[in-house]
Amino acid sequence: MRRTITGYLMIGIAFLHIVSDAGIVAGTKKRKGTAGAMELILPVGCCGTAMGGNYTAGISGVEALFWNPAGMAATDRTSELMASRMNYIADIDVNYIAVQGSFSSAGVFGLSLKSLDFGDIPVTTEYAPDGTGETYSPAYVTMGLSFSRAMTDRINIGVTGKLVSEKIMNTSATGMAFDFGVQYQSDIGLQIGVALRNLGTRMRFDGTDLEKRVYLPTYTEDPIAGKEALRIVSQPVEFPTTMDIGLSYTFEPSEGHQCTGMVNFRDNHFGFDQYGAGLEYQYSMPAFRIAVRTGGSVAHDVEDNCYRIMDDEMIYGPSFGGGIYLKMGENLHLSIDYACQMAKRFSDPEWISLIFKF
Repeated sequence: MRRTITGYLMIGIAFLHIVSDAGIVAGTKKRKGTAGAMELILPVGCCGTAMGGNYTAGISGVEALFWNPAGMAATDRTSELMASRMNYIADIDVNYIAVQGSFSSAGVFGLSLKSLDFGDIPVTTEYAPDGTGETYSPAYVTMGLSFSRAMTDRINIGVTGKLVSEKIMNTSATGMAFDFGVQYQSDIGLQIGVALRNLGTRMRFDGTDLEKRVYLPTYTEDPIAGKEALRIVSQPVEFPTTMDIGLSYTFEPSEGHQCTGMVNFRDNHFGFDQYGAGLEYQYSMPAFRIAVRTGGSVAHDVEDNCYRIMDDEMIYGPSFGGGIYLKMGENLHLSIDYACQMAKRFSDPEWISLIFKF
C-alpha cells in the first residue's frame, strides 16, 4: 500500500511539474488589464475560497459549478441549493445562487446566477463634475448551465456554458464562455482534477452612450448642415481564461476526524501563474460536522523572476474560514460556511454561504 501511495504522489507531482514548466500561454504583467468580464474570476462560495481557490481536485457538489464542474457528479445527494454573498473591495457586493439536480443515469444538471451590486453611482459630466443629481448602477450578470456525469466509479467530467452580460447605462456587451473539467479519484484518497475556465468568444461594448453629436469637417463648406451623430467603435476583449491542475489527498487519522491537503497550479492567460496549497480539517458526529480551512497562493512573476504575494502586483494573501454541517432531517442537510481573504490596500473580502442538500 505504501508503494501505491508513493507512486500516485510521484505521478501527480511530475504531472504538475511538466505542465507548469510548459508555460501554457502564460500571462505576464504586460497582459494584465487587457481582458474583459473580469467578474468571471471572482470566486464564490466558502469551501474552495477559504482554501485559496486550490480545491480543483476534491471539490464536490453544487459549489463545484464554479471551481470544477466535474465535481457536481461527486455528490451523494439528489439535489443541492447554494446561496452565497461576498463583500468585495470598493463596496462591491457579489451575489451568487446555484442549484443542481441528479437525473438518474443521465447525469447531473445545474443552473447558476452571479450578479454584482455596485450601488448607486452619481452621474457626472464635463459640465457637472460634482454630479447632476442622477445616479446609475451597472448591471453585471453571468448565467450558467452546467452538466456533469460520472463516466466510471473514479472519473467525473463536467462542462458549463455561461452567458455573460455587462451593462453600464445605455452601453452593453454580451458573450459566451465555457468551463470544462475532469476529476479522477483513486482508492487511496488521492484525487486529481483539471479545470479549463472562461474559454469563449470576445465581447465588445456598444450603445447610444458611445454616440456624440459633432459637426463634420464639411460644415464650413455647408453651414446649413447640422450636427451628425457619430458612434465610437470599441475594441473587442477576450475572456480571462485560466487552467487549473490540482491534487488533493484525504485521510482519516482516527474515527470522526478527517484531513484534506491540496496543491494547485493555475495558468492565467492574462496574469501571473499561481502556485497554491490548502488544508481542511473536519470533525464529524452523526448529525453534526465542523470544518476549519485555510490556504493561499503565490504569483510567479517570470519577468522579474520572483514570487509575489500581497504587494502592488498581487494584492491578495492567505485565506481562512470554516463551517458547520447540520443534519436537519432524513433528506435535508444544511451547511453554513464563512471565508475571508487578506488583501493589501483594500478591506479583506469576506464570503458567507448556505448550502441545502436534499
